[in-house]
Amino acid sequence: MEWTGCTPTVCTSCPTGWPTSLSTPRWRSGLVGRGTSYESNGDDGLWAQEITEVLASDLPIWTAAEAFGVPYDEDLARHLETPDPGPAWNGFECRDDEVAAIAVPVLAVGGAHDDCSHGTFHIWSRFERLAPGSASPSSHLLVGPWDHLGSQIGTASVGDLHFGPAARVDVRQLRTDWFRHVLFDEPEPELLTDRFVYYVAGAEAWRAAASVESATVGEYPLYLRSMPGLNDAFHSGWLEDTPADGPDYPLTLDPRDARVLELELTPRLRMTPEGPSLAYDDLMMVQAGNDPTNQLFTLSVDGEGVVYHSRPLEQACPIIGRPSLRLRVVSDAVDTDLLVLVHGILPSGDAVFLSSALLRLSRRDVNGTVRPMVPGVEQELDIITFRFCARVLPVGARLRLTVRSAWSTFSLPSADGRRDHPAVHLRLVHRRGAPSSLTLPVGS
Repeated sequence: MEWTGCTPTVCTSCPTGWPTSLSTPRWRSGLVGRGTSYESNGDDGLWAQEITEVLASDLPIWTAAEAFGVPYDEDLARHLETPDPGPAWNGFECRDDEVAAIAVPVLAVGGAHDDCSHGTFHIWSRFERLAPGSASPSSHLLVGPWDHLGSQIGTASVGDLHFGPAARVDVRQLRTDWFRHVLFDEPEPELLTDRFVYYVAGAEAWRAAASVESATVGEYPLYLRSMPGLNDAFHSGWLEDTPADGPDYPLTLDPRDARVLELELTPRLRMTPEGPSLAYDDLMMVQAGNDPTNQLFTLSVDGEGVVYHSRPLEQACPIIGRPSLRLRVVSDAVDTDLLVLVHGILPSGDAVFLSSALLRLSRRDVNGTVRPMVPGVEQELDIITFRFCARVLPVGARLRLTVRSAWSTFSLPSADGRRDHPAVHLRLVHRRGAPSSLTLPVGS
């Protein structure tokens, strides 16, 4: 048995509390059976233009999808109104007894820059927990440095980010060899040296571990400290090795702020193996890892986010696993959406995507229980829904943390499909006695 990429089950594994997103209507536009709809599905600029026009006309965001042949039906309404995992999605996920009945070895293939990577890891975790002993020990999870398409064909680049020759894997041949191994008892593919096999960017080599969890051998905590005055990428706060007091920092998250929409409507020239082409910036694709060298949505932060940098690393740091972030915040509203980006800033000055997380504050998880925010009260946010990362940062590199509004052309603050909602004011608290911290997973 083999799975790779996005399946209906993946939808149930999205992190709790994602913003309301138009990604599903857009995905459906490629499946309606019309050539024009399929081609326009990949046109970022066309979609951004249609969405901006309907929002300017005070129409719900999903009406933009109607131009691409996607009607607003009962199923789509359910998705937009209940983006979180729960009863509305339970019918899409295999039951525990169905997973437990899988009696053949499984090969799961995914990518560290794949926007569906949450689903890949979620399904693998369920399989490990539920599968019988006869299937689980002979199964493998293979995670390359790839994006969604790359996890199907094994390319050695994502956007403008290039990897070493070892990243190029003939995934189709790997699948064939896997099936021949399982069905005809031929040798197992050489790359599958342990149950979890993953590519480490920076080292440009494959590594293996007995499990996803065992690939992480330690933690590197960094403590957040803000600086007085306006914060942006050039006047940032610090990621410190020890907790420190610092001024609280206010954020204004306004759904009516059109700056991100304007950025997403501005084309840029991108070089590809086929030659130059026009591309569009997309905040949701940046957080998904699909545009891993893009710094625009950090460099443009001005009031709707906060940025922190570490000092240069004194030794190489292998970041293997999922980061986590603890914030102490005071909000004047019950709900808002936050987007968190973690980048490495290389000694050359280039930025490279490491991980990201999305959180809807009303869906925050406290000891396994969803608890909404209490306006005016200082509360702790533990954000653990980060994407898997496998990269070695060299000596002299810095870490960059961006906490900002999650709203963009493709994500909205509410299921009503409109952006006309009041601004939310957040205060990030920086205090030595109860520090906010970014914890990085460290590999061997």
